[in-house]
Amino acid sequence: MTWREGIAASDDALDAHFGELFELIPRIAGANTKGADDPNRRGFCFVGIFYDDDSTIDGAPTHNRRSTQPSVSVLNRNIENPIKHRDWLKQQCTGAIWEVTHQAEDGITKTEFHLVKSGRGPRT
Repeated sequence: MTWREGIAASDDALDAHFGELFELIPRIAGANTKGADDPNRRGFCFVGIFYDDDSTIDGAPTHNRRSTQPSVSVLNRNIENPIKHRDWLKQQCTGAIWEVTHQAEDGITKTEFHLVKSGRGPRT
């Protein structure tokens, strides 16, 4: 087994155990605009691993703050069409809708999308 095959097998096992189903809702949005669904791009469903953990923001030793940065980690092979800044991702298990604020590839197999709650759908 090559190292790439090993990584793929590991990624598949993680998705099977921790993965959730998400739906891409493509959006058209510019600066200071409300945004609308993008009729020229097709949405799709994919499996991703959702993170909503606390993280420490550096500061003085007695003034550290904690923050959450919700994100979803997705295998690149699960992404059928580009997911862009300000697109919505619907978390199928809760119905929550998240807006993509930033994305970062790991350079090997995954892309992590940083999210904010869109204000649509149920609050979790």
